[in-house]
Amino acid sequence: MIAVTESELAGTSGGIAVSKWSGDRQLFLLLIAHGYNDLACPYFMSKLVVAQMPLFGVPERVKVAVFPGGHMFYARNDSAAAFKRAAMEAYRAK
Repeated sequence: MIAVTESELAGTSGGIAVSKWSGDRQLFLLLIAHGYNDLACPYFMSKLVVAQMPLFGVPERVKVAVFPGGHMFYARNDSAAAFKRAAMEAYRAK
């Protein structure tokens, strides 16, 4: 798995860069995680960018996951556990 910042996803160039990177690598997997109430990095922007990316192979290789909480959603025990489950599922899927 790789980490991609919000600024790398924002705008056309970020979406194209992630699309190109994912198309070049068969084992590529991207899990974008957000807190539902995050005002600093709104999750809907990531959903829009991912929705506009061209498909390369299996569409499930790029996922946006939203968890209860704000910017540091993982500070909540329930969100941290859900995030860990999502990451483990994504890792096993490859």
